[in-house]
Amino acid sequence: MVEDYLRLEVIGHDPAKPRQRRAVEVERHFRRIFVAIWGERPIASISRRDVLPLIESIRDNGTPATLAAYGKRGKAERVPAPVQARNLLAYLKAFFNWAIERDTYGLESSPCEHLKAARIIGDRRAEDRTLNDAELFAFWRATQRMGYPYGPAYRLLLLSGLRLNEVADATWSEFDLVKGTWTIPAARMKGRNSKARPHGVPLTADILAVLAELPRFKNGEYLFSVRRGEHPIYVSDRAKQRLDARMLRTLRALALRRGDDPTKVKLPSWVNHDLRRTLRSRLSELRVSPDVAEAILAHIKPGIRGVYDRYEYFDEKKHALELWATRLRNIVQPQPNVVELAQVRK
Repeated sequence: MVEDYLRLEVIGHDPAKPRQRRAVEVERHFRRIFVAIWGERPIASISRRDVLPLIESIRDNGTPATLAAYGKRGKAERVPAPVQARNLLAYLKAFFNWAIERDTYGLESSPCEHLKAARIIGDRRAEDRTLNDAELFAFWRATQRMGYPYGPAYRLLLLSGLRLNEVADATWSEFDLVKGTWTIPAARMKGRNSKARPHGVPLTADILAVLAELPRFKNGEYLFSVRRGEHPIYVSDRAKQRLDARMLRTLRALALRRGDDPTKVKLPSWVNHDLRRTLRSRLSELRVSPDVAEAILAHIKPGIRGVYDRYEYFDEKKHALELWATRLRNIVQPQPNVVELAQVRK
């Protein structure tokens, strides 16, 4: 049943142009989690008593610890993953609803019926978080120390304003380094009912610098991979936890340098999508036109404009991203204060 679902509904007949934007992520989750745990069971035997404990365990403990608890490959380290739990519940709901619609698997009802993410996981976090200058400094320092593949992937997110999967699943065939363009196909962009469009990303000098650091693999063309380019990375909650820990160390070191108590420094919770919101907010500070800023985020113009106005603002997007890169560089690579420099020389 899972193989049918992935083949017919998620990936489709052409793996190069999957039916679902998050096809790679969905396939990975089904194989790594659901098939690993329930793969030998008849589909009709899976009940709400199976689904609910699984989602709650991932919410409280994370995927690796949950897999270990089920006797599958994984580590016992517990790292709560509420966002992933919410996504997995949504994937399961879509999967079982599809099976019922097909009417070929003996299912009359879904084990996810009556399971509400808001009750199990809680309300979605208010989406208003942006990173301040000190946090951006700590972020850049932390990603430099994380190394490949997660460090440069995170830096590319901040420089481009793209969504996580649009960066994590990137392939070299999408890039024209001579023309300085990165064209993400419509199949990888957000949008429903054929409304997704290819998205052109101008390659600024700072984005090119990130690309120049990346290895090239003979076996595959994914930019960010732990399997020699054959498969894209999965940016897990554990990777984000490591990033947060490194950022907090930097923020506390800065506090100590200022003469403040480092133990009182906290890093407020943030999610990967907040990088996108940070870039958008900073573009407004830089007086970038709203149309250009929205084009950078690949937001389709509302109403009738979105139907008839197909201008992509490519040159304007490049100028705006260069402005942002300059501003970001001033934050993460500040020039030493003249007084501090004099003290160092003494």
